[in-house]
Amino acid sequence: MKQLVLAQMAGADGPSAFGPLLMMFAIFGIFYFIVMRPQQKREREKENFRSKLKKGDEVLAAGNGQACDPVAGELCDPEHVCVIQSADANGIIATCMPNVASGAGCTAAFPDQCPDDEYCQIEPSMLEGTCVPRPGVGEACGRGPFATEGSICAASTRCNGGRCREPATLGEVCSADQACLSERCRDGACVSTDSCD
Repeated sequence: MKQLVLAQMAGADGPSAFGPLLMMFAIFGIFYFIVMRPQQKREREKENFRSKLKKGDEVLAAGNGQACDPVAGELCDPEHVCVIQSADANGIIATCMPNVASGAGCTAAFPDQCPDDEYCQIEPSMLEGTCVPRPGVGEACGRGPFATEGSICAASTRCNGGRCREPATLGEVCSADQACLSERCRDGACVSTDSCD
């Protein structure tokens, strides 16, 4: 008699497989609503935000020690720069860090980590260098960490033919648009912005 009662309580076919299956669906449901759905919502909001950006919009995001990505447009607040810690074929790893003092060690960053009248002089294939004064009139143009040729000069000067020079005026010799005060170089001479091509 005891065996009959126990058999009826357990069910004729033994324990039900429905219980563990129900538990698995419950765990997945909880995981979905706590982890997956909020993450999908954040991704949609981020994509929506990016799609509404226009050229010239200012985007402020991360603070000291937070991750940033200048390629994706995830920049730092105005008090920090996006310092590149490593770069390879898969992308970059960068963190928001404060600017450094004059003459101090610096790292490749967007914007430059040095004071305004200096730039981070970095050897090719390296990420670390030293803040040095921007080249002045007659000096060779400075080269940024990812540039193949020099383009950095002191304020009010322009890189023209590999040397920092005063901006060329109309009719003077130039090698690129940025060398001219008018920012228009045609056939090796600075021309007015009103000129037809």
